Amino acid sequence: MDKQLNIPIHKSVLTRHFFRYWGIYFLTYFILGRFSSPWKLPAEALGRWWGVCEEISIMPNGSGDTTFNYLQIPLLLFTALIITSIVISVDRKNTAYNQILYWLWTITRYCLAFYLLLYGLGKVNKLQFPDAPMYRLLERVGDMSPMGLAWTYMGYSKGFNIVVGLAEVVPGILLLFRRTTLLGALLAMVVMGNVVAINFCFDIPVKLFSTHLFLAAVYIAAPFAQRLMQVLLGYKNIAELKQFALKINDTGPKIAIMSVKIVISLLLLVMSVNMLKRDSSFANAEENVPLYGLYEAKTFIYKGDTLPPLITDTFRWRYLMLEYKERATVKTMNDSLHYYKIRVGSITKGITMTDRRQEKSYWHYSYTPDSLLVFKGVYDDSVEVYLKKIPISSFRLKSRGFHWVNEYPYNR
Repeated sequence: MDKQLNIPIHKSVLTRHFFRYWGIYFLTYFILGRFSSPWKLPAEALGRWWGVCEEISIMPNGSGDTTFNYLQIPLLLFTALIITSIVISVDRKNTAYNQILYWLWTITRYCLAFYLLLYGLGKVNKLQFPDAPMYRLLERVGDMSPMGLAWTYMGYSKGFNIVVGLAEVVPGILLLFRRTTLLGALLAMVVMGNVVAINFCFDIPVKLFSTHLFLAAVYIAAPFAQRLMQVLLGYKNIAELKQFALKINDTGPKIAIMSVKIVISLLLLVMSVNMLKRDSSFANAEENVPLYGLYEAKTFIYKGDTLPPLITDTFRWRYLMLEYKERATVKTMNDSLHYYKIRVGSITKGITMTDRRQEKSYWHYSYTPDSLLVFKGVYDDSVEVYLKKIPISSFRLKSRGFHWVNEYPYNR
């Protein structure tokens, strides 16, 4: 162990080359990779060679997942390989390995600390996720992009911004000091793992950069992996956790305790299977729910009169939502929601709707030649509702999907 570094020294030549290469790569990415212009021509050449693009017209902007960014990664990997080969050829006997590792490890942790503090303080000061703009307050959730939904969610609460910001600031500070580096790296792995998941799952175009921050934290903690495994799994070199062990010598109590463990395990297994069955029923709602869909009331006739779509009307339907089995939701023109239990007869085409006051209304459904769903029934008096089905895919939140490459942020 190097006393100056306080990190294990690697005896394997391959391991030394591995740590040396990835240390050089992170320095190449965090330092040389920040300058876009020198990489433009090589990236264009690589793009033409791979048939990705003829030229690069969009350079890094608010999006860090542009075509250029993806083409830059193999160039950086190759550059790091060349630099590593030069270092190995110069230091064939590995006499300077510890010093090189020190600087690679130290500069990488300072780069990671810088970005953790930068983004963490940006959240604490509510700069990264500001309050939702006015246009967003008037927008339907379904019309948001996944990134817009994430930004609105994060920007809602000042307190939450402070919490998640401190979750990045704390490991950033710990990484600045050698004695607390390992703790900082482990915390950074947890925090950045969550950030990576959000970026991938909400189509936020910082996937490449956040992944590199996570991998940098892994690299910083990697020299301690063996000792961590010993501590966490083998309990070597530390006191055995005997205070958590039951000392039972008799066979009867041992069998009883084992039986209880088996029963609890089986119960948890059964509960998990039941949860999976319930989730599958929700996942296949379109097949299991009669008349499944979101419908807009185009025409609403009450007592023989057609009601105009006035936004102050508390009675006229605006939308009908049939999303869950035996449940229906009606949204009236004034945006009030009304919930019903519903039974649909697929053969008789009869419908019974029961509201929360247990009052029932009876309907019959049919289709017009132009595919409008027609509800006819008695709700205080005769009612006819002509409904047009709205494709779920028409909502931006549902149709946007996942994109590896984002030339620009899609924050709608």
